[in-house]
Amino acid sequence: MPRRHSSSVAIPRLETGTRVLRLRADERLAARFEASGAGDAGRLIVSSREPLILGEAITVEISFGPLADEVELSGEVDSIEARTDAAPRVTIRIRRDHRDRVAYVQKVLAGARNASARNHRRIPTDLAASWRGRGRRISARIASRIRDLSRGGAFIVSRHVPQVGDNVWVEIGPNNGTAGLEVEGTVSWVRNGGREAGFGVSFKLRDRTIAAALHRVVRDQERASELR
Repeated sequence: MPRRHSSSVAIPRLETGTRVLRLRADERLAARFEASGAGDAGRLIVSSREPLILGEAITVEISFGPLADEVELSGEVDSIEARTDAAPRVTIRIRRDHRDRVAYVQKVLAGARNASARNHRRIPTDLAASWRGRGRRISARIASRIRDLSRGGAFIVSRHVPQVGDNVWVEIGPNNGTAGLEVEGTVSWVRNGGREAGFGVSFKLRDRTIAAALHRVVRDQERASELR
């Protein structure tokens, strides 16, 4: 594995063929932006040792933390400057039609506005899962499936259902080699009959680490749904 300079960033290529640069919205990101030109929404300067080529498409995903929506910017590699004492300097030109998104990011970075709270859009999915309740009535872990998922909750397919208002612990996965993620929630509704029995759960994200892990699972499912 090549040695990476401490200030360089990874721009991996996903299975879809797209390269994705994931950055945090912090003071370092503010310093990486350059003013926009006539044909773009701005330029992002990073150091990276990835084998990039001029004109290659890059998706820049900017994270504002697990409780706010991320922003995606589409761009392309505009220049690559080789340096002897550091990783190559890469300039990514952001598409002109993403000018409003760049302006939003810059306002948040400057403290002129807060990042927007997440919108909990449900994503159709089919993930392996299990769940457990508390007390005598339901205490064993029950294997199930997740039919839709968001950062705020999910629909759990299950022949055995809890009661509305019950606290439950849903373990998402393991799926595709990833470890399971257990999330606490409250049962918001129950379906005893019909096409699929099950229940809706609203997640209680008390821990930022769990919120961030759930965010990654949801983003992976969003990307998968876009390919269907």
